[in-house]
Parts: sequence; C-alpha cells; structure tokens
Amino acid sequence: MNKRLTWTFIKYLALFFITTVILSVVVFFILLFQIVYSQSDNIEIIDEMYFEFNVDKKDGAYQISKDFKDNLREENLEFYLINDKGKELYPKKGRQLKERIATRYHSTRIMPWKKNVNGVIISKKAKPVKVKNLRELDTTRIIKSLYIRSYNPEKIYLENNKIKFHSNELYTPFEFKDNSTGPISSNKPNEMKAYKIMILTLVGALVINILLASLIAFLISLKLSKPLKYYLAWIENLSEGKLYKPGNKTISRRSKKLYRELDYSITELNQKLVQDSMYRSQINYYKQKWLGQMSHDLKSPLTSIYGYAKILTVKPEMLPQYNDLIIKKAEYMNGLIESLNENFKSETSQMAKHKEKFSIEETINRITTTIQYDQIEVVNHTSDMHFYGNQLYIERMLMNLIENSIEHNIKHPYIKIELFEMEHGIQLHYYDDGKGIKDFELASTENKTTKVNHENHGLGFSVILDAVKFHDGHFENIETERGVHFKITLKSAIE
Repeated sequence: MNKRLTWTFIKYLALFFITTVILSVVVFFILLFQIVYSQSDNIEIIDEMYFEFNVDKKDGAYQISKDFKDNLREENLEFYLINDKGKELYPKKGRQLKERIATRYHSTRIMPWKKNVNGVIISKKAKPVKVKNLRELDTTRIIKSLYIRSYNPEKIYLENNKIKFHSNELYTPFEFKDNSTGPISSNKPNEMKAYKIMILTLVGALVINILLASLIAFLISLKLSKPLKYYLAWIENLSEGKLYKPGNKTISRRSKKLYRELDYSITELNQKLVQDSMYRSQINYYKQKWLGQMSHDLKSPLTSIYGYAKILTVKPEMLPQYNDLIIKKAEYMNGLIESLNENFKSETSQMAKHKEKFSIEETINRITTTIQYDQIEVVNHTSDMHFYGNQLYIERMLMNLIENSIEHNIKHPYIKIELFEMEHGIQLHYYDDGKGIKDFELASTENKTTKVNHENHGLGFSVILDAVKFHDGHFENIETERGVHFKITLKSAIE
C-alpha cells in the first residue's frame, strides 16, 4: 500500500510540475513579447524610448541604426531630426523644414525627444497641400501642434488653404529631465504600459499557481479520503449489524486497487460475519431441536422417578424394592443424554445432507433480518406451503444471491423474490434492478469448485448450483432489459 500511495503522490506532483512548467513558459513568452513590444521597431508605435535605442550622436552628428533605416525604407517614410525652430539636425544640417512639414502636416508625425530636439516622420507618398499663410505661421507652433500622444497643446487643420489651430482638450505636457538626456512623460507611454502588463502577468501567474497548488491538494485529498469515507461507512454498517456495503456511497476500481488490502480485509470480515450469523442461526435451530427432543425423551423416566419418590415418602419399607428401579431409570437417563449428544453432533456435522420440512418464506425473512437489508420484497404465490429439503443449502443459496446483488452493484438494488408452488417442489424467481449480467454462461454443475465471475455482476455460482443439484432442480438465467432474472426450480423430497 505504501508504494501505491507514494505513486499516487508522485503522479499528482508530476501533474503540478508539468502545469507549472507550462504556465512558466507561457508567462515567459508574454513577458518577452511585452519587452520586445516596448522596444519594438514598429514605426507605428515609435516613441522617445525608441529614439534612445536607435538614434545616437557621434562627433557632433546624429546617426540612426540600420534597423531603423530598414524600417523607414520598408514603410516608405522620411525621418528628420529638427530643433524647435524647424532647423534640420539629421540627416543634413542647416536646412529649414518648415515648408515641408506644413504642406504635408496631414502625413507628418513629430515626437519630442530631448530639449530642442524632435523626431519627424513624413510619408513619402504624401502629396503637399497649398498653404497660403505659410509665411505668417510660427514654426515652433506648427511643430508642437503635430506632436503625437496628446503632447500637442493645439491641433492643426486646414481651412480655405490656410493653416489654423484650435486647443487640444486632451493636452498632456511633455517634460524633460534636467540634464536633457531623456524624457519624463506625465502620460503613459508604451514602456510603462508594458511594465504594468508584465507586473500584472507575474501577479496573475502567482495567483494561478496558488490556485493550481490548491486544486492539486484538493484532488489528492479527494483521491485519498473518498475511499476511506466509503470504508468507514461500511465499518459503521457492520458495527450496527448491517452486514452489507453502504449503498449511498460509491468507490471506483482504482480506489479499490489503491486500498487493496483494506478492501479485501473488510470484504472478508463482512462475509465472515454473515457466515457466523447464519451458522449461529443454524446452531440455535438445532439446539432448540435437541432441547425439545431431550425434554420429550426425559419426561417419561423423570415422571417414573418422581412417582417412586412419592411412594417412598408414604411407604418407606418399599425402599429396597424401588431402589433398583430408580437406579435403572437414572442409568437409562444418562445413556439417553449421551445418545442425544451423539445424535446432535452427528446431525450438526451432517447439516449438508440433512432434510427436513421448513418454510422458504420464513427462511428468506430470517436472512434479510440477519443482514438487515430492507430493499427486498417476497411475494409468496404458494398456499403456505412448506418445502421438504436441506435448509442449509437453501439458506446459503439465497444468501449468495442477495449478497452478490448488493456487492456487485454501485447502488443498492431493489430485490424481488417470487415463490410458486409446483407439483413436486417449488419454483423461485429472483429479480434485481442492478446492472445485470452480460454474456452469461452457466458453470458446469459437476464442478463443485467452479466460481463463475462476470464483469458486470461477479456472481459465484458454485453454492447456487450445489443447492440446485442437491434438490434435483434447474437453474435458468432469463434475459431482461435491466438487472437480473433467475428462475430456480427445486424438487421437494418425499417425507
């Protein structure tokens, strides 16, 4: 059992380990995606952090990375670095880009990077528009109105070929560090969003892992405790004199294998208690029979001795005459008791061959009382007929049928027994509404040790067939949609 319990723990721990590894891999890729996303080369999500990784300044001149150039080429875009006055810082120096930006404002995106340094992206496919008031416009105002992510205090638009501005209600100021090396934004840019997603992912993974550990612990507890509840209920039944397994609880085959020794021990205990109960019932029956015979056989000599004693109280002189008679009667009684004892031993040892007159209905009622199973209906179609045969065989046969109906069904079945009178015996119809028998093959009645086990019922037919054979009877399994239906014919012996 220790090995099986150990393997059970190992299996569930392995399941927990595998799911944890899978969860870790998923979390890793989510975090990796967020990191890559926050530093992505996708032009559509370009931000100040993107510039930090892809724009560098060497020897007083700005340079961009090869990946950045490739992306610009693929997207058919132009990229410039300008100051707040529109003067070009990259790729060339000194050019004024006011006109190029203003006439292509609808296809231009500007991202503030450092103080007096802005990144400008313009689509090469954009067609310039005619702007009549270009000279009147302030270059810095145009640049700031094209800031992305609500960093623009104003929004730019064209009306009658004149550029105009209106305030941006969603404006968020863009702040710089004191050393002007990088931005601090009061807005929530991509990297901050990515960091939050990463934190939430880690917290979610931790919560899922805790829930997973709790689930595995619950499954292990259920796996180990549910069969124990079943066996405890069974033991409680036995302690209350109910000699059958609990019907309100179920147990799987795997659980039985896990607690194989316990299942075997309780099953054996149940069967032993049933056998002992039946044996006590049989012994009590023969004891009553022995006492009845003894009281009958001893009544005559005791009456004689009592009569002699009465006479001697009146006529003491007749003591020599009655003394021998009393001694002979006492010796007779002693021999009679010894004879009755020998007969009792012989009868109890020959129970299997003894035949007598008894009521089968009373026998069934006695069995149900013994095991305290109340879902049995006995329908007697006979005219209070008594059967002449071997009571021990009949009791064992009926006990075997009832026990197997209870044992081999998950839920307690409803059992019905019908008795019919025949010319030279009785016919017994046995029903239950359990899961029945498939592919039934009757064992040979000549093989006394045969035990026929069936997947769906598990009946041991040797005891049943022995009883049928002893009474020159016949056993037949009748097909039914649900449960079992056995027709058992038993011939009554001649008294």
